[in-house]
Amino acid sequence: MRGWRAKIGLMIPSTNSTMEPDFNRLAPEGVTIHSARLKTKREATFETLREMEKLVIPAAKSLADCEVNAICYGCTSGSFLEGPSYSTRIEENIKNETGIAAITTANAMVESIKELGLKKITVVSPYVQATNERLIDFLEELKIKVVSLKAFDLLDQFEYGNYRFRKCALLSVLCLLVLPQNILALRNDDNLSRKNLWHNELLLI
Repeated sequence: MRGWRAKIGLMIPSTNSTMEPDFNRLAPEGVTIHSARLKTKREATFETLREMEKLVIPAAKSLADCEVNAICYGCTSGSFLEGPSYSTRIEENIKNETGIAAITTANAMVESIKELGLKKITVVSPYVQATNERLIDFLEELKIKVVSLKAFDLLDQFEYGNYRFRKCALLSVLCLLVLPQNILALRNDDNLSRKNLWHNELLLI
């Protein structure tokens, strides 16, 4: 029987080509992944991200039809955009409408950082400056200090998944040279998941 341990519902932007492969690769035996795509534009403007959030509840209800055990809103920038209370409200709205536990990728990122006991981090990001500023505000409101940030400055969401190991590693090294004892928060390159660079763990967000 497929999904005998758990079924996870995953909502992602329609432009995303990385999260489904990552979730399926990392899922343990007996856990199945069930996806819903949220129609969006390629340019990740604030307006685009806010419009996509309006599609969350219909998508969550469609995932509930296959009796998933948990639902993930898989848009990191779309969930940290308006701060921690906004990210939590998305989770609460999903739970209230479907009765199913939910988490945003922004809140999952924070839980992972706190689980590691970190107060300061360095970040490698695909985002443009305005979005990175929102990310820093989001984290610092939760008492997580961003001491260094390097970004690819991409507005096209589809391109987030096209950056490969060497390019990501270069920015990672630049961050590490600034503060070599801090953890790297890195998103959207499955080749870097669970790898180590100069004894600093890379946290995939």
